[in-house]
Amino acid sequence: MNKLRLSIYCVLVIFSISSIAYAEEFTEVKFIEGSSKTFSSYPAAEARMARTARVWISYIVNKDGTVSQPMIEQINNAAFSDTIIKWTTFLDFEPATLDGEPVDSLVRERRGFDIAYGQRSGRVSTTLFNKLNKQFGEELAKPQPNQKRLEKLLKKLLKIRHGGALAYEFISRRRYQLAKKFLDRDAQIYAIRERILSNDRGIVAENGTIIDQELIGLLLEAGYQGEALEAYNNARRKLNSAQRSRLWDLFGDKITQIRENIDNDQEFARLISIGDNGYMFLPMLKRNFKFADVESELNTLKLRCDRRFEEFNYTAGSEYQLPAKWGACQLQVLGTSGSNAQLIQF
Repeated sequence: MNKLRLSIYCVLVIFSISSIAYAEEFTEVKFIEGSSKTFSSYPAAEARMARTARVWISYIVNKDGTVSQPMIEQINNAAFSDTIIKWTTFLDFEPATLDGEPVDSLVRERRGFDIAYGQRSGRVSTTLFNKLNKQFGEELAKPQPNQKRLEKLLKKLLKIRHGGALAYEFISRRRYQLAKKFLDRDAQIYAIRERILSNDRGIVAENGTIIDQELIGLLLEAGYQGEALEAYNNARRKLNSAQRSRLWDLFGDKITQIRENIDNDQEFARLISIGDNGYMFLPMLKRNFKFADVESELNTLKLRCDRRFEEFNYTAGSEYQLPAKWGACQLQVLGTSGSNAQLIQF
C-alpha cells in the first residue's frame, strides 16, 4: 500500500460567529495530530503516474470529535475525490465548545495530498512534459491559436507521468489560459480558482497582475456578490499592505456597497446552474431566501452554518429563513445536472 503524505497549507477555517455573545463563549475545534496517519491508501493509478492533488474541502466536526458530511468544494485532480472523502473519516478533533459544552462545527480548509518522494516513479516523463508544455505556449502565442490543438495538448499533459505538485501548477496555468482565450466567464472563474488552489508557493500573478484581482473582477461583473466578498477577504489575508491598498483602490467601493446591502433591504439575486457533479455551493448573505425561474429540477438543500446544519427537500414556491443564532451559512443546492434557477436572498 502506498503511503500518503499529507501537507496542510492553512489553519482550520471556522466561519465567524454572527453574535459577539456567541464569539465570547465559543472555542474552535483542534485537530488531533497524527489521527490521519492510520489512513495510508493512495489512488493506485495516480501513484504510478506520480500525481498529486490540492483540494478545498468542508466537513462537520461532530460533538464527539469525529467528522461527518465531507464535501469537496474544488479539486485539481478529480481522481483523488473518493480517496479524500474516505480520508476524512480517519480524522479526530477536540470538538468546538459553546459555554463549555461540545457542539458541532463547520471546517473549511485547503489540503495537499502527495505521494512520498522516494516512492515516485523513476520514469517520470519530465522531458515529455516540458516538450508538450512548450508546444502549448507556442500555439497560444500564435495570432490565431487553434483551440482544438490546445485542448489536445492539455489532455496529453494530464496523461503523462509528471512528478508532483509543481506540474499541476503548470497544468492549471494552461487551463486558465485556455479558458481565458476561448471559454465563457463562468469557465474562466473556475479556472482561476483552480489556479489559485494549485499554487503552493504564494501569490499567483499573470502578466504582472495578481490573479485574485481578476477573479474578484469577474465575480463582480457576473453579479456573484457573495463569492466576490469571499474572494476579496481571502485575497486580503495573503497580500502585503501595499497590495491590500491596491485591492481596495480597485474594489473598495463595490465591496463597501455589498456590505451595506447585507444590512439593508436590498435583495441579492444570483443565477445558479447545477453542473455535472450534481450540486452548487455558495455563501449566504441574507437571512431569508427563495428560488425563482426554476428550470429542470432542484432536489435537496443543505445548510452548513456556524451553529446549525440542516438538510431538507426543495419545495417549489417556498421561502426559507435562517435564524440569526445559526451564524454565517453556506448553502449547497443539489439537483439534476443542467438545472437552472434564480436564488433570491432578502
